[in-house]
Amino acid sequence: MAKSVVPFEVHALLHASGARAYVVIDPDSREALVVDPILDEVGEVKKTVASANAALRWIVETHGHGDHLSGAAALHRETGAEVVMTLAADSRVATRRVGEGDLLTLGEQVLRVRLAPGVAPDALVLEGPRILFTGDTLLVGTIGVRDAPGADGGALYDTIQRIFEPQPDDTVVHPGHDDMGRSRTTMYAEKRGNRWMREKDRENFLVRFAADPRVVPKHSAEVLAANRDGQTEGSSAAPSARTSDEGPAASSTGTGRGPVVAPQGMGAARTGGLVPEGIATLLTLGGLLVVVGCSLGFLVHRAFHALSGAMGVAAVVVGLVSAGRRPKKKDPGLYYLGPLPRSPMR
Repeated sequence: MAKSVVPFEVHALLHASGARAYVVIDPDSREALVVDPILDEVGEVKKTVASANAALRWIVETHGHGDHLSGAAALHRETGAEVVMTLAADSRVATRRVGEGDLLTLGEQVLRVRLAPGVAPDALVLEGPRILFTGDTLLVGTIGVRDAPGADGGALYDTIQRIFEPQPDDTVVHPGHDDMGRSRTTMYAEKRGNRWMREKDRENFLVRFAADPRVVPKHSAEVLAANRDGQTEGSSAAPSARTSDEGPAASSTGTGRGPVVAPQGMGAARTGGLVPEGIATLLTLGGLLVVVGCSLGFLVHRAFHALSGAMGVAAVVVGLVSAGRRPKKKDPGLYYLGPLPRSPMR
């Protein structure tokens, strides 16, 4: 009797920028693979693998990233796992080059490489039984930003028709970003709700692709170069918070070319705050005013108590009014239309 296929264990790691990495583990052999590791989450990847009593075998880069610093070089250095990229990838980090249909084994299970040019010329998708790891080629309700040179709308259209359209509706999609506030999607949802997949006219698709207004991060060229060369300065930590004339945090490359700029969304996660920065500022100012008012009430005149209370009431009113205002619904444009309307009963 043939052995039934055991699903992979998938551990999703969400970066503060919205980028996603995945640790994929075969439950029998405990061999592991990581998809698109981010530099300042290398420690988290190793911790996830170790806590699952697994061994990291493959590091898969779905494309050359221009929106965040990759952890592939650091992970390879620290674990010995092979770095998998396509033949088209401009990389000095890759240790195994793959093409269409190549297989990556985890125990007795396999993930198949599908070449997926379009958003990036070196893009790939990992395909398993009812599961896809799509990188930036297909996101929740949209496609990725073209942050690498060589994007091709015609190639992307062909990729969508060749790889995604034949997939069963219950195929689970693990995308490279968390753009819609969800960690995963299905082919059923994308076939119904993703305008890029719903567009069957090639010429219309190309017009929309050319008109995509999303802005490429201005530091993508530096980030691409750092990822190509594996410039992590021997550390799996986040890029050092070194102040430069350009403002954002920077990570020294150690190659004499200057720092690798890591602007927000590309480098270290900005975490640890209890509330958003704007709210924190308002709370701080409000708290200071109340403290000053109460102090003056004790030291000078009790009327200052009333002044402090009035300011607190005013702050509450402003907060309630602001909370009650609903933002205008934005036009989803090219990125998400929601599900198709149901056909009326005949």
